[in-house]
Amino acid sequence: MTKNIGFFIFEGIQPLDFVGPWDVLTTWGMMSGGAVNCFKFGETMEAVSSPNGISLTPDHDIDNLPELSVVVIAGAISVGDIVKNEELMEKLRNIVDKAESVLTICSGSFILQATGALEGKSSTTYWRAADCLRDMGVKVEGERIVQDG
Repeated sequence: MTKNIGFFIFEGIQPLDFVGPWDVLTTWGMMSGGAVNCFKFGETMEAVSSPNGISLTPDHDIDNLPELSVVVIAGAISVGDIVKNEELMEKLRNIVDKAESVLTICSGSFILQATGALEGKSSTTYWRAADCLRDMGVKVEGERIVQDG
């Protein structure tokens, strides 16, 4: 069975947080003979841009996704606008709850926190933002990788 890995993209996304995992996981897909299928999804089908001008176009909008095995949420220099969008966070929470795994990169953990999915869970984030995430009630581990669930 093919694993569908969906990368949530949004305005202001940090390119490195997206491109690194995208490269690794799409290469896995190519080397596995199609056992892994990666795609990008956004709130709409509109292209999004990073602060340094890199544009990404979703393959799907959040309302029209195939079933996901894995959700990947990249970070951004500022996630303030995205986490304030309560309707979007509710939709993302529904997707996260159905996935086998969720991976956040750097400040992507703040987006996951805004969905409510980190309640009672351990997480990590960019080291300079750890106290801020902790102040939001998340149990922040001082590790680069945290697996909880």
